[in-house]
Amino acid sequence: MLTAFTRLTTTRYELIETPTNADGEVEADQIIYVPYVYRKVVTVEIDGGVIATHKDTDGNELSPTEVIKSHSPEGDDYTTAPKTFDPIITTDTVDGLTKTTTTTYELVETPTNANGQVKGGETIKVPYVYKKIVKQDINGSVIVTHHDENGVQLALDEKIKDNVKAGEPYTTSPKQFDSSITTNHVNGLTQTTYAHYELSRIPSNDQGEVEGGKTTIVPYIYRRVERIVTNGSVVATYKDTEGNELAPQVDVKINVEPGQAYDTEVKRFPIQTLSESKPTDDFVKVTVTEYRLVKTPENKSGEVKDGQVIVVPYVYEKVVSVHYEKKDTPKPKFEIPKDAPKVEKEEAKFTRFTLEDRRTAIKDMVDGFVKPDDVIGSYTYTGITDSDEGGAVITHIYRKLETPEMNKTPNDAPVHDKPEFNGDVIPNDSPVHDKPEYNGGAVPNDSPIHDKPEYNGGAVPNDAPVHDKPEYKGGVVPNDAPVHDKPEFNGGVVPNDSPVHNKPKLDIPTPEIPTPTPELPKPETPSVETPKPKPQEKYVTKELPNTGSESSALGLLGFAGVIGSLLLLKKTKKED
Repeated sequence: MLTAFTRLTTTRYELIETPTNADGEVEADQIIYVPYVYRKVVTVEIDGGVIATHKDTDGNELSPTEVIKSHSPEGDDYTTAPKTFDPIITTDTVDGLTKTTTTTYELVETPTNANGQVKGGETIKVPYVYKKIVKQDINGSVIVTHHDENGVQLALDEKIKDNVKAGEPYTTSPKQFDSSITTNHVNGLTQTTYAHYELSRIPSNDQGEVEGGKTTIVPYIYRRVERIVTNGSVVATYKDTEGNELAPQVDVKINVEPGQAYDTEVKRFPIQTLSESKPTDDFVKVTVTEYRLVKTPENKSGEVKDGQVIVVPYVYEKVVSVHYEKKDTPKPKFEIPKDAPKVEKEEAKFTRFTLEDRRTAIKDMVDGFVKPDDVIGSYTYTGITDSDEGGAVITHIYRKLETPEMNKTPNDAPVHDKPEFNGDVIPNDSPVHDKPEYNGGAVPNDSPIHDKPEYNGGAVPNDAPVHDKPEYKGGVVPNDAPVHDKPEFNGGVVPNDSPVHNKPKLDIPTPEIPTPTPELPKPETPSVETPKPKPQEKYVTKELPNTGSESSALGLLGFAGVIGSLLLLKKTKKED
């Protein structure tokens, strides 16, 4: 504020009044006095000043005092104006969002003496008062989330607006998710799950403006849509009415997608003919067994079902018929003595163990007929036993055990060309042999089985020795037959059949009538203990073996000759 003023004193004279005789005519010899009378006027003047102040409502000075007039004469005109202040901006961070504080000043009102005249000896103060205005702005953010209806996060959160000024517009959109395919196995069948997500609802704040001091969440919710497809299989079974399996199960469709068409085929089983007879019978008992389809299954063909193993059951009725046929056996040329001893034919028998190709052996061949083992090493018995035509060898068939690697289900079963069925045995299946139920002992489908004498050691000859049989010309048969050296066995195949002897020509001489002679005492016949022959087992053949009565008679006659020779030799030794 101005405190010193300048004083100016001015003295002047001013006419009080104009004399009455101020104007006239001069008179002779007369001095006319015109009296002008003045009044002394002394004037004292003091200058003045004008200042303007700028403060807030709290009296805080916002700007230095402004001198508008200084040492101006009284009455001098003046004018003032308010000030404009720049905003004051400060920032800090709150919960990750920027907080901006802007301070500005606004004139409360214009002073009444903002304009006027200078007063002498006075400093006029023009007070400008301002209102403090504080504005705080906090930024905002917008985040988009993606979850399913169970709250499972499907994608990372998206920051659409990150720490921006409030009021800024934003828009959002849902995500598109790729479909997923997962597989697992249920009861050996492949189960495929196809899944995708579709928007369940649109959030109400999917678009708008950023709110200050806030993180806006835009929640997109999705619904999981699943389609589960389980593969299926189709198998065909072939059993009789009692549930006995007649042929292995056929895998028609294995672990394939549902909806695939399938078709199954009926199997035709060959008629089994069983011929039974004894050597002394004049007839053959023929048993014919066949299997007839009861009815075609209703699900013979169709489509693979989701998650199902369709069983197509072919059921057959076992039909057995028996008839008798007369033997067609040639008559012997001579009569066999009724009391001739019976000779049982020794025959070697073997059991083999092979794979389904009937060639690969998985175990050494053993003597005699034995039952199959359920498992041999890594191979399992298939339930099939073959027999050769001669009936001397039976073969148990095995297949390799399945391993976990083999249990892997292929996507699609291989498709094979199926040959046209023209009757008889179905070509896809292995040959079916006539095989009766195996109860131990001799296999009934094969050639006749004779009792095999117990082996008590010694070398087995490759071929039985062939002896020259002397021509029978009558006379006494020797007690003991000559003893021959027995060759050493040097290996080789043991024949199934007994040695075949040369059959001498049978010349029966016409006996002469002898001259009566004194009756000689009969030599005492020593008792020869022979093993009691076992009862001959019944045998079964599909065809009668080529062993007629002529061969049997020849064997019996040879045996009788050997017995007679033994007796004659023993008698001769006693006489010596």
